[in-house]
Amino acid sequence: MLKSSEQDVLAERAAIDAEVEGKTVCHLLERNATSYAAHPALSWEEGDRWSSMTWHQYRERVAAVTVALKGLGVQRGDFVAIMARNRPEHVVADLGIVHAGATPVSLYNTLAPEQIAYIAGHCGAKIAVLEDREFLERWEKVKPELPALERVILLDGEAEDDWVLPWKELVARGEQALAAPAGREAFEESWRRVRPDDLATLIYTSGTTGPPKAVMITHRNAVWTALSLDRNLAYPTGLRAVSYLPLAHVAERLLTHYLAMHKVAHVHYCPEVLRVFEVMPRVRPQAFFGVPRVWEKLQAGILARLAAETDARKRKIGRRALEVGRRAAALKTERKAIPVGLRVQRALFEKLVYSRVRHALGLDQCILAGTAAAPISLDTLHFFEGIGLPLVEG
Repeated sequence: MLKSSEQDVLAERAAIDAEVEGKTVCHLLERNATSYAAHPALSWEEGDRWSSMTWHQYRERVAAVTVALKGLGVQRGDFVAIMARNRPEHVVADLGIVHAGATPVSLYNTLAPEQIAYIAGHCGAKIAVLEDREFLERWEKVKPELPALERVILLDGEAEDDWVLPWKELVARGEQALAAPAGREAFEESWRRVRPDDLATLIYTSGTTGPPKAVMITHRNAVWTALSLDRNLAYPTGLRAVSYLPLAHVAERLLTHYLAMHKVAHVHYCPEVLRVFEVMPRVRPQAFFGVPRVWEKLQAGILARLAAETDARKRKIGRRALEVGRRAAALKTERKAIPVGLRVQRALFEKLVYSRVRHALGLDQCILAGTAAAPISLDTLHFFEGIGLPLVEG
């Protein structure tokens, strides 16, 4: 006989199964473009300001890319590589490929030509969507080793030979096709043929145990996992988030792509990982994910700033506040009661220190802070728990 906890797990699983039945990533985008048409979906920096795209505009751009790709011969079952930084075109291309019935494969931007050749050759990439000429040069070095590769789409820069097509021209072709009823019908027919068991992406492993392995992620897997994560952590609808870790990594892809669609999130794109520390105060994300190294850098930065404080009294208060926070966090980890005196001190330091630190980081409105992908030290966990920013471990 099943224990009550096992019954609860099975009941929860059955409820998620029922909710995602028949759903694909395409359905999520359609729902958002219909029910949340004017809500912001994607934002990117243009100089010193943010430009944005609504959910309606997002899907329209995806539709244009879908029909343009089909016009280039992309068919169901094909694979299309993407090698680009975190920017709206990356996810627009991803979903355009998906809506065409093909499978997007994001590659790490740091890969050497021989690594590109292995992955693109392994999946038989028919088209590659690349950031700029610097990326293209690496692909050109191994072009003879990729007989399946027919075309490159270049996000930035102009075409200098026949096999390269500028992104703006791809989009223009798609928009022209969509202007006719036949183009719109082709888009609708295409995405509605996508099934839950079709591949939503391939995630290539790091290759630490031999050649990289292609992990097959289906639409059902992506939608199911996003819903499961949401049911456990209760992400708010329309939350603000920052996308800065490589979209070739499953964690970033899940959180700021699939989960973001599920929760109608407003994602701000940061193309360089180390720039995230200057972007966060401008965005003030409500959810933020960082690998342990990101949290360690934030911790080191706070401690360095405290050490550089010239006012001895402020420096003493800051150190005392961090010590009180750590002690309370350690007791919580050990599931021990926090003494009244310690609770009072924490409440005082919340006003004097912790809230100001979170504001300086840009995480004062963060509801959910997460970490995963590698071990994180207990000291770092206690540090952020202590300043009122508990980390959820994946």
